[in-house]
Order: sequence, then C-alpha cells, then structure tokens
Amino acid sequence: IYSRYAERMIVLLISNGIIVFVISVFLLIIFNQSVTKHLKHIANYLEDVDMASGQNMLSLKRDNKTKKDEFSLVVHAINMMHEKTATTLKELLSTQKALSRAQATAHIGSWEWSLVDGTLEWSDENYRIFGLEPKSQELDYDIFLEKTHPDDRHLVEAFVEEVLAHSDSKSVLEHRIILPDETVRIIHHICTVVRDETGEISHLTGTTQDITEQKQARTELVKLQNYLSNIINSMPSALVGVDKEGVVTQWNHEVEHITGKS
Repeated sequence: IYSRYAERMIVLLISNGIIVFVISVFLLIIFNQSVTKHLKHIANYLEDVDMASGQNMLSLKRDNKTKKDEFSLVVHAINMMHEKTATTLKELLSTQKALSRAQATAHIGSWEWSLVDGTLEWSDENYRIFGLEPKSQELDYDIFLEKTHPDDRHLVEAFVEEVLAHSDSKSVLEHRIILPDETVRIIHHICTVVRDETGEISHLTGTTQDITEQKQARTELVKLQNYLSNIINSMPSALVGVDKEGVVTQWNHEVEHITGKS
C-alpha cells in the first residue's frame, strides 16, 4: 500500500512539476516578447532620432496608456535627455553663428592645432583669410606651411619651436601668405598654449587677422613723413617745432647750421 501511495505521489509531483514548468515557460515567452518589443522600439528610436530637432518624442504602443512601470521611466528619461540635448545644441548653434558673424565683421579667424593627432581646425573666417571656401579641405601643419610665403616659412617654424619649448603665455607672429590667386597678404597671429591634465602641451590655439591694409597704410605714412622731412630740411629758413608745453621736439638742418648743434 505504501509503495503504491509513494508511486502516486511521485507521479503527482512530476505532473505538477511539468505543469509549473510549462506555465513558467509560457509566461517567460510572453514577458520576453513584450520586453523585446519595447526594447526594439526604443533602440530603433535612438538610432533614427534627430536630437537637434527636439521633436518626435518617444512613446510606447500599449493598451493601458496610464500604466507606469520601468519602461515608462526609461521613456521619460530619454525624452528629457532629448529635449535638453536639443536645447543645448540650439544654443551652441546660435553662439557659433554669432561668433562667425563677429569674425567676418572684424575679419579675424580662429584656429586650433592638435599636437596629439596633428589635425588643424579653422573657423570659416580663417578659411576666407587664406582665400578658401569654408571647410573646403582637410588641414594640417604642413598644408599651412605650404600656404605661407616661402621666404617666411623659417619664421613660422622658428616661432612654433620657441612656443613649444618656452611659452606659457600668448605669443605673436606676423608673416606673409600666398592666396590661390597668387596674391600676397600679411597676417597677424596670436597663439596660446593649451596643456592637458599631465601638464604636457596638447594644443595650440589662436586667432588670425589680415593686417595687409594696416601694413600698407603704415608704409605710406612713413613715406609721407620722410617726404615732408626732406622738404623741411631743404628749406633755407630755420624751422623749430614745439609741443603744447613749449618743449622743442624737432628742427630742420638750417637750425643745426645756425646753432652748430644737431
């Protein structure tokens, strides 16, 4: 009797175990399908969404619209990130446009040279100063040297060596460049060293300004001053110049001839 009872119990336990196992597998399949569906929907959204637009927020297709669970929290977090990212990108874009307008107005470009990978980044106005369309080509230090006047390349190379060896502050350089149409221009650089967390120089950044017209104006002014000085010195009369305090600041050769002093 006990043997038969034991056999029945074993059969019953096995049957119940099989039933529980089947039900568990069934529930697992249903749960997995639901989870997989939502995760695939979220993955597709993250792959296709345009974060800069701030539109097309993520939502899950479900019967119970008010249901709050882990997926709802994930969707809310993603939408919050989407909205904040879009706002930040719009602000950065607005700032970049304002900077571009300011650089174009002042005819001042900016640049950044990475000593880590050798890349050279120029602002749009920096391209224009060199007679190029913005973002028209990839840049590096060698390409920059090619655009520098051959007689000034040694100045640029010596300047870079000096900055890398000793400078921890802003450095200034003026040199000539040759535009694609063979026009020669004079540019003025202000260079700043950027160091990484170990103290090593990782980047050089700076500005570029076309000072060709200023240089030409100064040259013409010096010529005019020399011309006027020659006229004054050639006059037979003694001429003396004084400032508003009555201090003598200049005189011509006739004064030196009369007084015997130069």
